[in-house]
Amino acid sequence: MYSSKLKTYLIFYVFSFFALFLFRVFAVKEALSLSFMFAFMFSFVFPFFFYVIGLHKILINYFDNQYYTKQDEINFQTNLRRELQRKRALSQIDNENLHYQNQLRIEYIAQVAQIQLQSQQYLANMYQQAIINNSTNNELTAQKQLLELEAELKKQGLI
Repeated sequence: MYSSKLKTYLIFYVFSFFALFLFRVFAVKEALSLSFMFAFMFSFVFPFFFYVIGLHKILINYFDNQYYTKQDEINFQTNLRRELQRKRALSQIDNENLHYQNQLRIEYIAQVAQIQLQSQQYLANMYQQAIINNSTNNELTAQKQLLELEAELKKQGLI
């Protein structure tokens, strides 16, 4: 805020002294008192005139807006960078969670498949025992094993 006021007043005085310099260069040597009058005018009256008409506020607002625009751009870039980092972190967390969920699903399916395989192996062994007992004239044992096999198949919903 103070730097914009300083810039504004420096612009007024630089402009005033530049105008005074031009007047002094092109002024007639005999009109020295006129030269001092213009020097006074450009040094004090001219900046005060700018102050009265409000040109200083326009310049101050211009410099302030320039500063705030620059700060807004810096803040926007910083916030954008933070948001991208946050989204990357969330994406990485989501990917890790998805990987973990997939790993759990794989383990669950492997366990179910293992149980199903063991069950099928058990049923195949029961069936094989029933055939062996039936072929060796152990009909009662074969009948008992076939009944167990049918009960197991009904329990699993296969019959």
